[in-house]
Amino acid sequence: MPIFPKRKQRPWIPKRDAMGLIPQRSSAENVLFYQSKQWKSLRNYYFQMHPLCQECERMGYVIEGKEVDHIKPIRFGGAALLLNNLQTLCKSCHARKSGRESKIKK
Repeated sequence: MPIFPKRKQRPWIPKRDAMGLIPQRSSAENVLFYQSKQWKSLRNYYFQMHPLCQECERMGYVIEGKEVDHIKPIRFGGAALLLNNLQTLCKSCHARKSGRESKIKK
């Protein structure tokens, strides 16, 4: 019977639990915050002020923003409802930034 080498864990794929399920990315508090009326109204207001991806704008591209992102993440002590801590990003820029942040330990 052939012996297969052990699979390497790829850092961009979340680890699964014993039942093969991917654990939730956010805690219950985060879910409550992002579903709150305060966050939704601030997010909509910020989208009206900045409809384009700010990261792409810095590089000279004009791309529609899809996400409102915290510049300094809340889990690292960033202000949750402060306009100075927000930026509009497209999906790819947001995924890139979130990927970099996920590697940083608090």
